Amino acid sequence: MPEKAQPLKRGRLRLLHGHQIGRHLPKHHAAKVADKWGAPGLTEAFGHSHRPGMHVRGSVEGSCRAVAVGAGRTLDPDWTQGRPAAWETELRVAYVLPWGHVAAYSAPLIDGAFVWAGRVYRCPPTLRGHAL
Repeated sequence: MPEKAQPLKRGRLRLLHGHQIGRHLPKHHAAKVADKWGAPGLTEAFGHSHRPGMHVRGSVEGSCRAVAVGAGRTLDPDWTQGRPAAWETELRVAYVLPWGHVAAYSAPLIDGAFVWAGRVYRCPPTLRGHAL
């Protein structure tokens, strides 16, 4: 997504790549996004951290939810040079409801499989650990 197109807005969902948070992300990166970019009634979804997370910030005007999306590609990129990255892959699905509110769901990818609606789905071995 081009820089000038961010955040992408759909109803009350705003999407950011996440590099805006900083190069070295804090431990509680979802809380930082809620505090800096959030507003009552919005869901802020972002990547870049490669670690799933969520934070809800409440106020009198309404809650803001910040959702960090897990890694969508390899967990062992060349540039980490074998060092542990503490990343997790996940499938994140967000529904923008007809009135604009957002329902977001997470399905962790574990050993190339995930569960959705009570059914187990498996990724082909060639895709495990890589973007789907």
